[in-house]
Amino acid sequence: MTVTDSAHSLTALKMAGSVIVVPSHFGIGSGSGLTLASVSGLRNEYVTKRVVVTSTDMSTEKYITWTGDWNSVIMSGLQLGEFGIFNALSGGSIFDFQTITTPVTFDGTNELQIQLTWNFY
Repeated sequence: MTVTDSAHSLTALKMAGSVIVVPSHFGIGSGSGLTLASVSGLRNEYVTKRVVVTSTDMSTEKYITWTGDWNSVIMSGLQLGEFGIFNALSGGSIFDFQTITTPVTFDGTNELQIQLTWNFY
């Protein structure tokens, strides 16, 4: 089966927010723990640190970028080793999961911005 460029663009538009369940919140975690096929979320999420997606950019055809922002107060003392994008403030489904090879520890002077880009082939 062949999927056309128009179909890819429409799929990206739907993911940006329309009639289907879409990514709407970023979650972060320390990254400690085992990754198993049965994992349905982050391994060690800071559950009170989820944020609403700050912006969604679809200015480039077949690409969508979600941005999430955390201020220095929220990040103070946290170790960032993983992040994901979900469809709810708590629980929900995870759409993407990324790990960071060398976790970063925040000392209260740094903010965090995550930009996650998907390319619809």
